Formats: sequence, C-alpha cells, structure tokens
Amino acid sequence: MKLIAELENEKYDPDEKEEHIEDMTVNYFYAMYVLSKCDSFIASGISNGVDMVKGFNQGNFRHFYQFSVGMA
Repeated sequence: MKLIAELENEKYDPDEKEEHIEDMTVNYFYAMYVLSKCDSFIASGISNGVDMVKGFNQGNFRHFYQFSVGMA
C-alpha cells in the first residue's frame, strides 16, 4: 500500500509537484468557500474542512447538521 504523497512523487517531477500542490490547495479553499455560501450544510464526521466552511459562513446556515461518524 502506498501513501498519496508517494504516488504523487512518482507521478510528478519535482517542479510540477510544487505547482500541483499549489493548485490543489487553492482548489480546496475555493471549494470550502463555495460550500459556505449554501443555505444549508450537511457534513459527516469531524474535520477541519467542516470547521472552515462554518467559519466562512459565519453562522448564516439556515440548516446545519453534522453526523458524528465514529463517535461513541
């Protein structure tokens, strides 16, 4: 089994890898921002992405539900 980072090391040259990581990071933040503009939000599990969406939204979701997957 390989880690995603190991697969990316095989797929990209060092110069391309840096650009790829930058693109992925920008796309991730943009996706979180777009989700924060929705009226409602449902999330599964606990993650920093959910916290980021909630932060961008500033408490303006009409409906918000977060499943506690794996929590006792």
